[in-house]
Amino acid sequence: MKKSLPAKTRKPNELLRFQGPDDSIIKVLEHVSGVKKTVAKKILLAYPKGRGLPSATINSLVHLGATEKQAKAIHHAFKLQSLCDEACQAMADESLSGPNDVVRFLLAQIRSQEQESFGVVLLDKKKRPVETLFITKGGLASVEIHPRDAFREAVRLGGINAIILFHNHPGGSPEPSSDDIKLTRRFVEAGMTVGIPVLDHIIIARGGHTSFRAQGLIF
Repeated sequence: MKKSLPAKTRKPNELLRFQGPDDSIIKVLEHVSGVKKTVAKKILLAYPKGRGLPSATINSLVHLGATEKQAKAIHHAFKLQSLCDEACQAMADESLSGPNDVVRFLLAQIRSQEQESFGVVLLDKKKRPVETLFITKGGLASVEIHPRDAFREAVRLGGINAIILFHNHPGGSPEPSSDDIKLTRRFVEAGMTVGIPVLDHIIIARGGHTSFRAQGLIF
């Protein structure tokens, strides 16, 4: 099996798709709440394959060994997963033909995030979303982001014809920074090399959104 992106950068629903269901659920439970592996396994036994976890009560999770704080973290994480899945599924068969479509598709996944997050949407030949990958969280200037992380997944999945970059600006302004522009250029160049073009880079903020293509920053 080829190595995928680090588990800590993925949302719960992405872990479920990219790894074996039981192992992925255990890792999600450990990551989002800090429960011990033994407790995570007990929760998994009570909710086989994760079914029912989005509606699991805090009391039921405490009964299985989680602290109240851990139970709340699990409850909110899987509830968010359920909402994200419903919103994304509604658009799964629709083409992302412009910035507004991309923003609508991504809002449910990033609207609650207080940190700046960067990721890519992988598209098929009809510009329909195949997968959403969260590459990193935190300011883009504070971490090293490698285009290969995204394109490796695109090649592994197969049938990916293009990608769209995205990230959020929790502070409120959607205007791109110099770091945003430099990073986009790196992705565009890498995309040209592997034959998977970057169609756009969307910045989403409380004050609106910005499309690099609309601003002439991607040709």
